[in-house]
Formats: sequence, structure tokens, C-alpha cells
Amino acid sequence: MKTRKEIMTRAHEIARTLEGNYSARMSFSLKKAWAESRETLTEQFENFIGFKFEVNEDARIAELYLTKKVTVKYADFKNNLDCFGYAVKKGTYDATTKTIELTIKMSTFWDNGTVEEYISSKNLSNVRLESRFVKNYFRLYAPIKEALSKCTIIK
Repeated sequence: MKTRKEIMTRAHEIARTLEGNYSARMSFSLKKAWAESRETLTEQFENFIGFKFEVNEDARIAELYLTKKVTVKYADFKNNLDCFGYAVKKGTYDATTKTIELTIKMSTFWDNGTVEEYISSKNLSNVRLESRFVKNYFRLYAPIKEALSKCTIIK
């Protein structure tokens, strides 16, 4: 969500491009600027759980991915190696800071339309949606979340 100042600045930018009465232009552009600034339900939920949803573009298989890139201390990663499982791919290792970049990618078969439609149809809080939706569809989510909580996350 943007600040009010940013929204007002954006509204003035939009209003300058329109013609007619300035107060009418400003009214229209404020509504448009507020609409631009709002996050979708999917974006709000992604921010809550810390992972991003991705859809497989291949039309033959309907798959939904939950992904995240994170850099952690190598010692923490090594201590929790069994918790991460096959969903984690090791990236570059930085010897100076003793950190490793991880790409976490979990998948599930998906035929429920878009994630936005699914989230809006359930009408649940983020906590309940996480426990019902993410933990049911992505088996490795809970162990990976627990392993990440034990790690020192750099970025």
C-alpha cells in the first residue's frame, strides 16, 4: 500500500492528462490512483506467507508453484538439511560471508481456476487460509517454514 502523499501525487499526474473541470478530473484520478495502489488478495496473501505463487504455463498440466529465493547462513542450512528436502535447490555459495542462496519451489496439481478466485471464494483470514489452503496443497510447506525459522536469513 502506498502512502497518501504518493497516491495524491499520482492522482495529480493522472488529472493533468485529462480535460475538463479540474475538480471532476481530480475526483476521477483519485479513484484511479487508489485502485492502482491496492494490492490484490493474492499479493496480500503472498506477503503474509513470504512465498510467491506461480502457474505452470504448459496447458497440458495444471500445476501451481510456491516459490521463494532466500540467502541463509551456510551452517544453518547444513544443520537443517533434512527439513528442506527436494524442494530446495542450492545456488551460489559466498565464501566471504559464509552464506548460500537457496531457491525453494514446491508444486501441486491445480484445477481450481486462479489463485485470486480461490482466495476470494474462501473468505477466510490469512492465518486460516494458510492452514487450510497452503498446508493442504503443499506438503513440504510446514517443514520448510520450520527449517527457515531456524535459519539466519540474510535477504
